[in-house]
Amino acid sequence: MQKTENKSFYEAKWEEEWGFAREQHGPIFFHRKRMIRKMIENYPLNGKILDIGCGDGSLLSLFRGGGNKLYGCDISEKAIELAKNKFGDIAIFTTGDITHFNSLPEGEFDVIICSELLEHIENDELAIKNLYYKLKKGGYLIVTTPHREKYWLLLDEIDGHVRRYEKAELEKKLTRNGFTVCESKTWGYPLLHLYYTLVLNKVKGRAKMKIVKKTKQKQIFSIILRSIFYLDDLFIPLSKGRNLFLLARKK
Repeated sequence: MQKTENKSFYEAKWEEEWGFAREQHGPIFFHRKRMIRKMIENYPLNGKILDIGCGDGSLLSLFRGGGNKLYGCDISEKAIELAKNKFGDIAIFTTGDITHFNSLPEGEFDVIICSELLEHIENDELAIKNLYYKLKKGGYLIVTTPHREKYWLLLDEIDGHVRRYEKAELEKKLTRNGFTVCESKTWGYPLLHLYYTLVLNKVKGRAKMKIVKKTKQKQIFSIILRSIFYLDDLFIPLSKGRNLFLLARKK
């Protein structure tokens, strides 16, 4: 599990794969966004919103309107370019690394989104401390990460992961760094797990997928998978999902 906290790795990912075959057109991002929306619906999340590791800014759309001020930060200049094109002047985007993003003020943000990022960071506790300092007192942190080390696949290495988290492990890391965990659940078992294991983990097939642009056939396949993956909601109580979702509050 090699360390991949470097700009060139993510620039290449956005140039070659994520930038034009972006996963928000597919079922995985659709359900991730849906689960975040469900998790936060009963909490007063508004004000200054920062998405750290924002990519093209897609999750910030959850907070558009309502007088919210939107900010995004990513290590990739290509990702920031895409985000600026998508949001125009209604959001502020900057390049930066979660382990040293000094360009952003401390104690300023009401909500920080940290989605699919901590698993890429070797020193994740330093990253969590930085998130703590950027939040206002009482501010909320939204975290999503891959769940369960035993679900590790070659695909994790390809995507630059250095770990998958156990639910209790990440809860403890957040708690000892000044957060109270408000919500914590997993999702993505058994159907999404099978999809990852039997389809996405086939490296040759995935290499082809990353150069396939949005086509009618791909859209239809995506819609079918979206519908199928709703069934994984029935298995949430088992806590076996591939994806971990947490909402925490700064003490």
